[in-house]
Amino acid sequence: MENIESTESLEDLTQQLLINQLRYSKQLSQLTEFLNASGEYSILYLMYHEPDPHSAGEFAERLDLSPGRVANVLKALEKKGLIERKKDPSDGRRTMVTLTQKGREYICQTYTQAIDVYHSLIEEIGEHDTREFLRITKKLLEASRVLK
Repeated sequence: MENIESTESLEDLTQQLLINQLRYSKQLSQLTEFLNASGEYSILYLMYHEPDPHSAGEFAERLDLSPGRVANVLKALEKKGLIERKKDPSDGRRTMVTLTQKGREYICQTYTQAIDVYHSLIEEIGEHDTREFLRITKKLLEASRVLK
């Protein structure tokens, strides 16, 4: 990656940010495809780390996904045999979602693979730059929420 000179104009910085983002997003889309970040991985990951049954509404709220997107993802996950949906015995209007054994095995394997990929990236760019990237990414995410 090129060093950014402090003498560059705001317009130059904006153009460099856009170009780098376009390059990065192409590579990131490959990682995203690997993780199936269309919502499936996020839901499975949450369920793996918090094994209590969850409702579709919880997924939408906690993962910042639309209810329609959650419904589609849950349908796909159920079709793959990775989750089960059952009516909440205390409230028949709610459907609770749990991981199947196949789902637990799948997310564990995928998580391990993702950790290996990101570990390699950290080794490549170094711990200091990784921490800086995380700091800056967090700021960008916070700033982009204001734009919504």
